[in-house]
This record gives sequence, C-alpha cells and structure tokens, in this order.
Amino acid sequence: MKPIELLYAANVISRRGDCARQDITFRLLVENRAYEKEVAVNWSGEDGAWHSAPARWICALGPGRELWQASASIAASAEHDTLPGDIRYAAHCRMAGADCWDNNSGFNHDLNADSGLRLGGAYALLHVDFTPRLEPGQEYLPITVARHASAPAVRLYVRWSTDHWRTFTDTPCYFRRRHWGHTAASNARNPNRYGNEIWISHLGVGSAFRVEYAIACETAAGTTWDDNFGCNYCAHRERLKILTLNLHCNQEPDQDAKLWRIAQAIRELEIDVVCLQEVAEPWNDGRGDWAANTARIIQERIGRPFHIHHDWSHIGFERYREGSATRS
Repeated sequence: MKPIELLYAANVISRRGDCARQDITFRLLVENRAYEKEVAVNWSGEDGAWHSAPARWICALGPGRELWQASASIAASAEHDTLPGDIRYAAHCRMAGADCWDNNSGFNHDLNADSGLRLGGAYALLHVDFTPRLEPGQEYLPITVARHASAPAVRLYVRWSTDHWRTFTDTPCYFRRRHWGHTAASNARNPNRYGNEIWISHLGVGSAFRVEYAIACETAAGTTWDDNFGCNYCAHRERLKILTLNLHCNQEPDQDAKLWRIAQAIRELEIDVVCLQEVAEPWNDGRGDWAANTARIIQERIGRPFHIHHDWSHIGFERYREGSATRS
C-alpha cells in the first residue's frame, strides 16, 4: 500500500435561510509505519491561498492500516462574504523521519464547489462514514456508501452478523437522488459530475455488543465487495481498557519527553485504568517530593480527570523513593 492515500474528498455548500457554509472533508488511508505521525491535507480555494487542515486518527483498519480524517468548515459572513468554491488539495504525512504525499503526481487533486463526494482513483465502492464504536443505547447503525456508477447497480446491500458469522443478514441500501439536499440543504447532485453515487442503509443491531459487516454491489458484470481489505468492518460497544507500564525509575535519557508520550497515549487510546510500576520521586530523607512524582506528572498531562492512588515500597538507585500507582 501507499504510505498515505486519499480515500475520498467531499465539497458541500449548505444553504439554510440567509446563511451559506462550505464544508470540506477528506478521509485518508495511512500506512502505520510509526506511532508518531503528523497527518494533514493542504488545500486552497479559488483565491489561491493555501491552508492546512490537520487530520485526526479515527481507527485502525486491519494490520498496518489507519483511517484518518481532515475537515474545514467556512461560513459566509459580513467579514468573509465569499466561500472557497472550487478547491485543490494534497494529503501529507510525516512519520519515521520521512515526508509522504498523495498529490496526484505533483499536479494536486481538484474538486468543484458543491459537487458532493469524489472517490479516490483506486476505489469504485467505499463505505464512507465508518466509525468503529456503537454508542450506549444505539440500536441502529447508519451506513453510507459511495460507488462509481460505471454500470447500473442491480442491487447494493450490507451483509452483517452479530454472532461471528454463524448467521448473517443482508440489508438493502437505497438510492436517493436528492441525498445532498436532504442531508445538507445542498444543491449537489446524486450521481455527481464525477460519476459518484451515494447510497444509504441502517442496520438494526439492537443491543448487540459487536457487529461485523461488508458491502456488496451487484451489476450485470458481477459483484463488487468493500470488505475492508479482507478484514470486514467491525463496530462494537466500548470495552474496558487497562494499561500496565513500568516507568523505569527515571532511567531514560529524556524523561520529560517520555512522560509526555505516555500521557498522550493514555489520552488518545482512552484508557480507563492505568497501573504503573517503578514510580519515582526524589528520596528527600524519606519524605519524597510529590511535585516531582512521575505518576502525578503524567496525571497532570493527561488533561482529563482520573482518581490516582500511589504508595512507595523501597529506595531506588539510592536516590529515589520508588513505588506503584493506579489511576481509574
């Protein structure tokens, strides 16, 4: 696979009352070469000014693949009475010391104003609103599918299971010509000038903990599947997440950067319970120093409330009061 690849871009202008707003969305497939990444989409409107839209991580898509999304929303106002209109764009990722681009071989990609969604060149059928989480109380899973209308669709459906494929259900997807008008008060056509159609469905998952599914499109030429690169899509209820980690009693050369990285991982992975060993603070004649306690520093940098409990057990390296800590 490519290091970074545009799955699709959407350019939609909504008109409600006297207000107009242009929403630009990009979904990206990124190869997981390193944990730390900087992912963004550089884009410009008809005024020629370039902007950077930082992307956020959504989820892993099977071994070695990650799903990211970038977006920008611009509203017309008295101070800013024009919208970007047609856009040009390129996706960028910096990881493992390398800069990677999807920029149409240096010519950049383009997308007309209020044209709806344009699939990346390699994709003819794509689940475009995938999210891996079923929220508390959610009984229906909405599905939005984009396809390139190179041939009429005989049937488009979602095959799904809540019991690890012991049984499955086929639920049809539906085509609405006024899709963008209904969902975004937009004049975008369905299909649009790029030959891309939008189809929708809802899966009645009830109280199921987990649902696995793939999308199929039947035409006269045969059946095409979007099965998440052979892994199938999976959405599930939130799991309890527990992290255990040995902090190595202040023995890394760049202690401050390590604590920032740990806090970032706890925050981004939404860890529920954290158990830490070799939690260090200066010995200070046995009194310790809570301000310098590594568990407390991590707690402060997480940026969301945790209950913390810490106790010490022994002297580490004849200079640290060392113990264990839990957060929940």
